Amino acid sequence: KVMRSVVLILTTFALVAVVCGQGSTSTNNVDWYRTNNVGRSTWYGGTNFQSGACTFQTNPFGNLVFPVAIDGNIYNAGILGGACGQCLLVGSSNPPRPTSGTTLSDDILPPGNKPTLVWVVDKCGGCNDNGASPGFDFYANGAGAWYVNWTAVDCPVDAASGNPNGNVLINYVFQGGANAYYQKLQLVGPRLPVNNLTFYDPTWTTATPAKRTDDAFWVASVNTSQWSVLNIEFSTATTGEKLRDTITLLAGGMTPSSASGTQQFKAFRPNA
Repeated sequence: KVMRSVVLILTTFALVAVVCGQGSTSTNNVDWYRTNNVGRSTWYGGTNFQSGACTFQTNPFGNLVFPVAIDGNIYNAGILGGACGQCLLVGSSNPPRPTSGTTLSDDILPPGNKPTLVWVVDKCGGCNDNGASPGFDFYANGAGAWYVNWTAVDCPVDAASGNPNGNVLINYVFQGGANAYYQKLQLVGPRLPVNNLTFYDPTWTTATPAKRTDDAFWVASVNTSQWSVLNIEFSTATTGEKLRDTITLLAGGMTPSSASGTQQFKAFRPNA
């Protein structure tokens, strides 16, 4: 069985676990914040989160998170349009086992015997509990599997949450090199997952909706050859918040390989 991972990054090594929700798991990530979900975790053995389906090349959260891979059904349908970049808090208590589908002989606790913050960077095919529930994989070498409690949480993007880089803003990466006719853009370090993105001309007049790809990029064909800047608007389905930012283009309207941003989503307080 091939499993790709939801990776948690702990200091210098990565551990891969599969977390499966008991019964059916909502594909609306707002419910993930409000519900104490049950999941099954296991080991994957990989260590290179950059090769995950989300193709994140940098980890803006450092050793505060442990990258993981999530079941493909949730990866594609969750977060109202993709689970890449979602952070989850995996609890260390022994939740009840699902009523069916389990083949485990033991219940063990997550790494460190304490709640662990994980970051979705990949998807895994067939990493569910014999079809009973979706699951997660942890990138690391190990043996055994366990059931855990988990909820969705904000990613640690500010000094208050312990980020060593202080308050982190959303940055941008373009794949495929400089281009004035095709844009493939990835957002790096959002507090909440992004579910929609639109490209705009320099005057915010003409809108070109982008399509989210399976590798967590946003793609569109826009002729920027006469532009000096490319405007973008993006939103999160978690709160509905929309943000706007401006990316400076290279000569001839070419997209840069990367660009610094000025925006970040507000913290989500689901029970406030």
